[in-house]
This record gives sequence, structure tokens and C-alpha cells, in this order.
Amino acid sequence: MNDEVFIIPYVTYDDIYYPPDSYTERNATVIFPANNQYCIANGRKNYINVKQIKDLGWSSDGKFRKIATPAFLFWIDEKDTERLKAVLSHRQRVAIENRKANEVFQEEYAKSHLLDLKDEATFDAIDESIAWCYFADGFAYNFQGLTHRKTVQIVSKIEQTCKKMGGRFYKTKAKKVKFALVHSNQGSLKSHVVNLKNQGLKVATLENALEYFSLEHLFDIEAREQAFQAWKVQQINYYTRRVAEYDSEDNE
Repeated sequence: MNDEVFIIPYVTYDDIYYPPDSYTERNATVIFPANNQYCIANGRKNYINVKQIKDLGWSSDGKFRKIATPAFLFWIDEKDTERLKAVLSHRQRVAIENRKANEVFQEEYAKSHLLDLKDEATFDAIDESIAWCYFADGFAYNFQGLTHRKTVQIVSKIEQTCKKMGGRFYKTKAKKVKFALVHSNQGSLKSHVVNLKNQGLKVATLENALEYFSLEHLFDIEAREQAFQAWKVQQINYYTRRVAEYDSEDNE
């Protein structure tokens, strides 16, 4: 399907969430791109919600047909009315299909994530090769429960320790990396750990690495483990409910 282009006498866009973005265009060149769900009117690009499409009949002067969606009102010439309605109806079908596909994805994710939460990840025994390591989770954000200043301090100490051991701490994955360190909740789950191992890496938690480096005094390891387990319980409870809801819907 190609882009659909119209010259529409009046186009009104009503943004209820941010009124200053609302507008009315006259004699607008309106483009409906084939590869997305947007509407471009005289260069103004807005997402078009086609959940409801209404034919509001003729304008009071009988010149234009009024076709409405939740945010747009098109005052269109009679000759273009059926083509516009066909374009909007096609987009409505695509939106429904996309929503159904997303619902399937969300259900599959909920079920696989629940299993991931319940399975325990297996980490590797640490040896001297940990001197060549990097943070698989990245460290653009703070370590769980720590300030930015404390995070920077820990990273700096790890860098110094790796250098003393004859290795190097890398900011991103490199050819010489032997160990991947994980520190986030998601990064500590089995699926993430298995994925790293499948890349030929050994995997350790930040806490275990700090203990090996004799830097455990920089991090409250017990508090971190308690926080991680509490997060897992909360996630398991939430996704157990979601999976039960999906199963109930499937059985209806």
C-alpha cells in the first residue's frame, strides 16, 4: 500500500492533552503514510487514533462531508469522501491487528518472565581472569540503591584493582573481556546470565566481584540481596496475577 494524499478544505486537530498543539488547517495537503499510523497535514505530524470513525454528514452549507476520528475532523469534498473513509477503515483494521499482536506478545512475555523470575541464575566461580571484566548492565545509571558519587567511587576502585592484577576494566564489551559483571535486578535474572554465557563470557554479580577484589566494604551486600529478593517477590506476585488473568481470558 502506498502513501495516500488528499487536498482537504478544512482539517481540525483537537489535542485534549495539550490544547496549544490543537490547530485548524485550510486547503491542507494531508498525507497518510503507508508505514505508520500518523497523519501529516501541511507538515504537521500527529498520531491519528482511528478507534472510532464517524460520518457526521454534510456541513451546514452542504459543501463538505464531515468525517471524524477521536482527535481529527476532516471537512472533505464529496469526491474524496469514500476514499478517505476507506483509508481510515484500513488503518482501523491495522490498529486492531497490532493491538491483538501486542496482547499476544504481552501474554507471552508475562509467562516467560514469570519463569525467569522463579529460576535461579547460576554464576561462575571467580578466578584471576576477572581482571578483564566489564559491566554487562552498563553503569550510566547508579548501582542499585547507591548515589552517583558512590557508584563512581566503586567503578574507580574496580578499575584500579584490575590494573594492579595486570588486567583492565572495560566500559563496554571488548575482545579481551573474560568476565561480565551484573548489578541490576533484570541483569541478575537467569535469561540475561545465560545470554552472556552463550557469548563465551563468565558471569559474576557485582557483589561477588567486590568480595573477590576485597572491596566489599564499599557496598552493603546484605542490603542489596534483601532488596533484590523483595523485588523478585513483588514481580512474581504481579506476574502470577497477570498470567492467571490471561489464562482466564483464554478459557472464556
